[in-house]
Amino acid sequence: MIVKIGIITIVIIFFLIIVNYQIEGFSNKNENENNYINTNVISPEYNKIYSTLPYDIVAKNDIMNIYDYGNDELDEKFKIIFNINLAKQINIIEGIRWTKWINVDEIDYYSKLHNYYNNTIKIFDDKMKHDDLKLPNDKNNFKIIKQNLNKYKKSLDNSNIFLLDIDVLIYRFKKPLARHIKIISICNGGFTSFLLVKIIGVVNETTLYTNIKSIDCVNNYSEFIPEKTIIYNDKDYLYDTNDKVLHSEISYNLYNKLLKDLTN
Repeated sequence: MIVKIGIITIVIIFFLIIVNYQIEGFSNKNENENNYINTNVISPEYNKIYSTLPYDIVAKNDIMNIYDYGNDELDEKFKIIFNINLAKQINIIEGIRWTKWINVDEIDYYSKLHNYYNNTIKIFDDKMKHDDLKLPNDKNNFKIIKQNLNKYKKSLDNSNIFLLDIDVLIYRFKKPLARHIKIISICNGGFTSFLLVKIIGVVNETTLYTNIKSIDCVNNYSEFIPEKTIIYNDKDYLYDTNDKVLHSEISYNLYNKLLKDLTN
């Protein structure tokens, strides 16, 4: 009997030592995490956006609840609203010497990069209220659901000029799809200009507020890097078929040079 009591006592003491060790470890871990969280640094990975390849849900009648502009139509509207044109793209891409793309691991709240990023997002958000994006029978505007700064470049001639690669997810209330937008903006302390605002993916409304699958999933991606010239057809949403086909290869080459680090 005494032996059994002794064994039980030893087991209890051993158990208490393990529990105490685990509690101390957990406390230290939390303390370290709190020390990190309380710094003035944020991680861009927190809002990383993953989407599926873009597709449309088409409603021919604009009074239907699901009606919204299609992806191609929105892309054309973005070009007008953000004053995006080939001349401006060529001037920025060819006329300025840039560093290689720099991946963003952390952004200090007080840094120049963070201010440029915030200013780009603010301008973009304001533009989402533009009259050209309003629907004839729906007062809801597009709103930003998520946003993320992916990477940036610096001008080799002026350290105050940055090129930002940003992803945003916009959604109009009660519509079937949220749109994954790629933004390329050029910024300094006095101006922000947009070189690219383009839909690169969609997120279904039913999965909008759930965890989207990892980028490892073959149906998800975050990078927009053109791999081939887009071939348009007459059924696509077009302002001018011939004009769009003509500019397809030019845009493809510009996007490749803009989003990849090409030297030739």
